[in-house]
Amino acid sequence: MAVSMAEQLNAARLMLSGMKTKAEELKSIGISEDDITKLNALLNETAALDEKQEKLKAELKTCSSDLTDKSKAMKNFVAAMRKRVKLVIPQTEWSAFGITSTK
Repeated sequence: MAVSMAEQLNAARLMLSGMKTKAEELKSIGISEDDITKLNALLNETAALDEKQEKLKAELKTCSSDLTDKSKAMKNFVAAMRKRVKLVIPQTEWSAFGITSTK
């Protein structure tokens, strides 16, 4: 089962908290203040990147929605213009407007 980023961050926070609390006891197995500092830095950097990614996802979702709306508006407008062009332009000249239908 995949672990979510929130779960990973929470696990790292818990580990960091425990390492800070038991720093003296952990020295005997080679875990130093440098290790605590490194984990803290990794945690902060990872959390910042995760926040940035979430903002970008939200921005992409908004952009995609805007694109869909504009694309629909453009399609409808082109369809309306096609109908109007067909009223006054001879069928033999429709191709200049990208119209390939025969009616």
